Amino acid sequence: AEVDTQPFVGPRLPLTHLRAEFTGHPVYERKVVELMSKGYREYRQCRRDGNCFYRAMAFALIEGLGGRTERPVQVRAAWDRQLAEVGFDSCAYSEFLD
Repeated sequence: AEVDTQPFVGPRLPLTHLRAEFTGHPVYERKVVELMSKGYREYRQCRRDGNCFYRAMAFALIEGLGGRTERPVQVRAAWDRQLAEVGFDSCAYSEFLD
């Protein structure tokens, strides 16, 4: 299957690639532009196998801990705020972060 050939987590790509992928889909294109306006510049694609959300969360958490001086409780609180900011319901991720 095609999904088996995709990497679990891909390399960093510029958000302009994602914007180009969504050309002709105004809702998604607008969301990418909004991310860019907030200072986001890159993204990573994850294998689309049903575990992509959790894989992306775990990878970003581990990658984000590199070089940080905050305690894990502070990192978890920051994640809580960021996920709520973009509209995730805490029941979708709270057990994962715990």
